[in-house]
Amino acid sequence: MKKLILLLVILASVLVFSPKPAYAAIGLQAWCIAEGQTWDPVSYTCFVADTATINLSAGTLTVFWGETLHNKGTINNIDGTINNEGSINNEGTIRNDGTIISKGHYGRPPLLFDVPEYWGVLRVHPNDGPISKDDHPIINFDGEINNSGTIDNNSGIINIDHGAINNEGTINNEGTIENEGAVDNYGTLNNSSFGAIDNKYAGNIYNDGTINNDSAINNWGTIDNHAGTINNYGAINNFCSSIYKGASPAGHPAVDACFEIFLPYVQ
Repeated sequence: MKKLILLLVILASVLVFSPKPAYAAIGLQAWCIAEGQTWDPVSYTCFVADTATINLSAGTLTVFWGETLHNKGTINNIDGTINNEGSINNEGTIRNDGTIISKGHYGRPPLLFDVPEYWGVLRVHPNDGPISKDDHPIINFDGEINNSGTIDNNSGIINIDHGAINNEGTINNEGTIENEGAVDNYGTLNNSSFGAIDNKYAGNIYNDGTINNDSAINNWGTIDNHAGTINNYGAINNFCSSIYKGASPAGHPAVDACFEIFLPYVQ
């Protein structure tokens, strides 16, 4: 009898203290249910509770088109990959030491019915007046991260591949942000001395908040300091064909890095 009780205690301990399995690749719905969070099948939304702390230690989590990850808790991406093709609404904390890819889609959605010209999200900044898709290229189809909490990009990579980050909270970058879509900042974006922001040819950084730069912002696309503040104590490098609009940064001025160096050929 004692042996039976001891065996039951051991089994119970294994069930309670066994770590959650690592995911090689998993979709949002399956991940949400496995992590004990709330999945809404009507809106295709995973609600992460404010009391939750979830670690993504490896593997790939994909937020598919039409789905939303709504976070009020803490998500630690330790060494995994988050592929965002839908929307991530963050009111809590996301800490990234892995990779986050926010990928948008151009064209028509994979639906059986037709829609006029464009689909997805068209974000028009207030007071900009009339716009067209030609002179104000901020048309993004899903792949959105809407942050009103905190995103800590510690040593990871955030790649915005024709998607968008809409920031009304705080983004602390000590890793790398690669932007080929849109970064709209209405809150605070801190680029530390360990961080780097690469705004590629198709990238647009729109600032109505505060950007504190202590490292390098490399600009091949457009930086529009619309009604915000950029405190630059590092370097803002404007390369050929780039555009910088709005008020000049405080501290160090932006650098015109459009030059070529030709070195003599030495055998």
